[in-house]
Amino acid sequence: MLFVPPSIPFMVPDAFAQTPLTLILDPLPSTVQAGNTITFSGILLTADQQYFIPNETIYIKDDVSFGSDIVMGTVTTSNEDGTFSATWTAVPRRDGGAYDFFAVFEGTSDLGYARSQEYSVTVTTATTPTPTPTTTSAILILDQLPSKVESGESITFSGTFKMTDGRVVTDATIYLKDDITGGADRTIGTLTTDDNGRFSGTWITVPRSGGGSYDFYAVYEGSANVGYARSQTHSVTVQGATESPQVPPVGGTYQTHLILNKIPSLIHAGQTVTFTGQLTTNGQPLANASIYIKEDDPGPDQFIVDGRTNSNGQFSIQWQVTPGLVELDFDIYAVFEGSNLYDRARTANQQMTVAKYWSDITLYSSHQTVKAGEEVIFSGTLKLEKGNPEGFVIYIKDEDPGNPDDLMATAYVHRDGSFRANWAATQIDANGSADVYAVFEGSNVYYRSTTCDSSGITFDFGGLCDETFSLQVIGSLPPMQPPTGGQAQPDKMTDDDYIKLYYALDFNKPPVIVIFPQPDSYDSVKKFIIPAQEGVLIWNAMLEREYGGNWDVDFHVLKPGFNWPIFPDIVMNLVEHDNDVNCTGTMGVAWTSG
Repeated sequence: MLFVPPSIPFMVPDAFAQTPLTLILDPLPSTVQAGNTITFSGILLTADQQYFIPNETIYIKDDVSFGSDIVMGTVTTSNEDGTFSATWTAVPRRDGGAYDFFAVFEGTSDLGYARSQEYSVTVTTATTPTPTPTTTSAILILDQLPSKVESGESITFSGTFKMTDGRVVTDATIYLKDDITGGADRTIGTLTTDDNGRFSGTWITVPRSGGGSYDFYAVYEGSANVGYARSQTHSVTVQGATESPQVPPVGGTYQTHLILNKIPSLIHAGQTVTFTGQLTTNGQPLANASIYIKEDDPGPDQFIVDGRTNSNGQFSIQWQVTPGLVELDFDIYAVFEGSNLYDRARTANQQMTVAKYWSDITLYSSHQTVKAGEEVIFSGTLKLEKGNPEGFVIYIKDEDPGNPDDLMATAYVHRDGSFRANWAATQIDANGSADVYAVFEGSNVYYRSTTCDSSGITFDFGGLCDETFSLQVIGSLPPMQPPTGGQAQPDKMTDDDYIKLYYALDFNKPPVIVIFPQPDSYDSVKKFIIPAQEGVLIWNAMLEREYGGNWDVDFHVLKPGFNWPIFPDIVMNLVEHDNDVNCTGTMGVAWTSG
């Protein structure tokens, strides 16, 4: 069965008798080069998606924050299946940044307003710049309307659409609207300009819902060649019997119907999804009602986001997507919880997969056996599916099944994905062998990945980590002795009162010291953060007393889950007491990164 909208426009016995619709815009590429062509395609359907809507105008727009959205073009739905398709030659956005494309159907007297989901598209600069298309300003005139009419009479909407240079605009879709203060304007109907740029149509009047006068105006939403134009406003009062107010049945409530438009089946964490739909009661919109977006769980359902309906009963609620700890497939629904006048309404579930971007890490080391005290260099690369890896943290660890893993070194990831860390070999396992691996702990956007799991990426709580490489440490560190000779020794210097540096620091600026509490034992070692800082400040005071000058440093403490604030000169790893090798000494050592 094919749904065919009424062929006579503006014949509206009930201003609210509009069929709710769903508008689907097919996915767009996230990045495209200037000069390339992208296709806007999709379909216009009834809200229950049972019938398609043919021969209606769809606007493709760019969502402009704090400004009027820009019309990129128009396309008409097919008479055969309600689909639409149009191409666009990509040009960079005028003010930079990404386009936020969406499709919109402005509605008619019979068909409701519908807006698609948004897609963010970045147009990169082409080798040969493509000129930005320009639009021509236009003038839209709506002929004078009577200030008062009786209910049931017909009035004629007519006018002219032409460019500022006098040329008429033909075959243009003109929307006739009622200006709603504080709400979304209501579309009364549409007209098309003829060969002379004229438009004309009649409407059978009905009193305005809620009383008062209509504020009618005509609007052209713009195109790639002709700019947006709006006419003057005419105030029209429709006199006559007003609609009887609704009275709920004794002891009962009004029935309600809630629609959640189609949502994306796949979206990445960190992106924004917009939930749209409409709440009605007895075929009329229910305004200012709270709509909750939830995820259907075996236990209590998870709240995601909420919002309110506008004067047309429509809602548009944005959510910046956050992933679940384990769950990837979200069963999304919308719900109106009801009130003392209106029934509760809930939509069916729609499945949406929330994915993170993959990460991949590699680790290189030229050592299989090393003497205690010898410097070991770990290096590798971090690759991300999308985005810049600079400033992410890589941990080099010794796997300890059943216990917190030992932190051996931490590395800063550079823009090209490379990282490098050094470690002064010491006994950290009772068997004299460290089970070494590197890990990128991930984020809200990226999957965690390690070098000890065959699949690479893992959930946030980790994987089996059964593919470490063995690094044998021979011997043990001799007791550390303080520097000898000269007056440079403070009188009470002990064997834990200095730091060993492998290279000279550049004192054109204060050296940056980043303190890393062991992430797997953060709660146990965080109490040593302040003593570690105080120890460095004691060294500062001693050096200034002996040599003079400015020996200040900049401290940064990095908690688990945070990126490097700045590239460090010195990294101080605070580690927990190690039962494996009975590490009970109080000496602390900070190894510098080269």
